[in-house]
Amino acid sequence: MRVGLVVFANKWTGAGAVAELCCRALHVAGVEAKLLFIGGRNLERRLEGCSWAVPGLVKDRTPAQLRVNLRAIKSLVEESDIVVCHLPHDHLLCVAAGVHRQIPLARAYRNPRHLRRDPYHASLDRRLSGALLGYSALENDLPRTLSRVPAVSIPVPTEDLFRPVDGTQWRQRLAIPPDAPIIGSDQSAVLEGEILSKSGNFENAVKQLQNASGKRIVFQTGLCLLNTKTGNIQSACVPYTVVFKPLTQEMIEHYLEKEQPYNCAGSFKSEGLGIALFEKFEGEDPNALIGLPLIKLIEMLGNEGYSVL
Repeated sequence: MRVGLVVFANKWTGAGAVAELCCRALHVAGVEAKLLFIGGRNLERRLEGCSWAVPGLVKDRTPAQLRVNLRAIKSLVEESDIVVCHLPHDHLLCVAAGVHRQIPLARAYRNPRHLRRDPYHASLDRRLSGALLGYSALENDLPRTLSRVPAVSIPVPTEDLFRPVDGTQWRQRLAIPPDAPIIGSDQSAVLEGEILSKSGNFENAVKQLQNASGKRIVFQTGLCLLNTKTGNIQSACVPYTVVFKPLTQEMIEHYLEKEQPYNCAGSFKSEGLGIALFEKFEGEDPNALIGLPLIKLIEMLGNEGYSVL
């Protein structure tokens, strides 16, 4: 068995890290495997010297670049008995290259939001021969187009698997300069004193939006900046309020069917169709709503001598 893995990534984070670990695990198990990815960043530096790692993909912003990627995937197919893609764009490229017409094509799903039900993703899913699920709960969310596909649950690699004991090694893996500032940010959403969680499914999302109808949700975004040169730390909490329109059952169901924001706190995405649910925003920085208050961050960076201009 020869396995080809495709990931449209150039950084050793997210899908790029998972794809690399999957490829290493296959080699440990005695399975021949090759990883095709985008070169030019820290993922390529990390995999330098690995004969099974091929930085053959490029950012495909032009027809010529797209042809480069299709040729690279077709070349991988010639050396593989099955191909596994990890991201929607990997999936699209593999279908465009005709992988599914020559050998089995599988897709790795690590997150509920990757399981889309719109016609575009349904057409891609119909080309799959199998699915790898990041955790067993995803089996309950499989769209109808994937119900015929054999699905296997696999454990999700966590950051603990990626992190070496030595902090210096960790920086080197991610190609972070030793004196780079470190930014941390996280967010909670509060409705009438209760912290909102991610709904996870359609039924819970309906309840969350019913409760939010005509009310205010306050997003509290915590921000921290560490100057690694001086050790100085700045922190702040930036609030931002969303005021919902009165929502009908029909509005709620139509929105959820179109956007499926089940992995978002509050069950909406303000950067997408969720904007149609709102009456107004209240706050100093709209970027805080999507998780990183840039106005405050730029101020903090300026205090440490860093200019973004």
